[in-house]
Amino acid sequence: MKRWLTLLAVGALLAAGCGSDGDDTAAPTTTEVTSSPPTSAAATTVTAAPATSAAPTTRPSGATSTTRGVQAAAKAVIEPQAVAGIALGANKSQAIAVLGPPTTQGQETDISGKKYDYLRWQFSGNRGLFLNFRTESVTSPLLTDWIATAPGPATKAGVQVGDAQAKVTAAHGPLQAFCCESQVASVSQGGGRMIVVVANDSKTVIQIIGGDPAYWSRSIAD
Repeated sequence: MKRWLTLLAVGALLAAGCGSDGDDTAAPTTTEVTSSPPTSAAATTVTAAPATSAAPTTRPSGATSTTRGVQAAAKAVIEPQAVAGIALGANKSQAIAVLGPPTTQGQETDISGKKYDYLRWQFSGNRGLFLNFRTESVTSPLLTDWIATAPGPATKAGVQVGDAQAKVTAAHGPLQAFCCESQVASVSQGGGRMIVVVANDSKTVIQIIGGDPAYWSRSIAD
């Protein structure tokens, strides 16, 4: 049985990926999955938000602008190729213009040792909406993937973290057996893939991941 690693804001390819439970006490790492049952040899763990490599820049939680940002993030619509209407390839300034100032932002290192930027809107503890910017650009890294680990952000069909398995299957079709004691419903569109991760024990949604799996797979580990 795989164990969930911890990460940020917001990675597997068509063939591999995994879901994870966002833990309030550990920063999750972004992750990943596929629209069909994993066929790759690398059965891996999907983490929910960035670990703790680089010290993040944190804004006071009581700041009015940050509060507005959190409220906007909580209403975000998650799609395979966009989040809150922010498409794959957007830069950080464009994301902040839509969602408002993040709670934290910083830089993380994926399992291959490559660094990437992230923005995090936290709702409860370390849970919330995380956006990752993994393109290899020093001046303006671009949006590649995202993850929701708390109620609020929802798919276009209205599915969000905490919802029952029955609601997921009614909205997104049958679940596929997956690693880490979970199952997933997968949707692909516009060059992105979204997965809704359902825990086997609670039969509820624990994460929703979207974006380019070629990037979010970089945060998947055994």
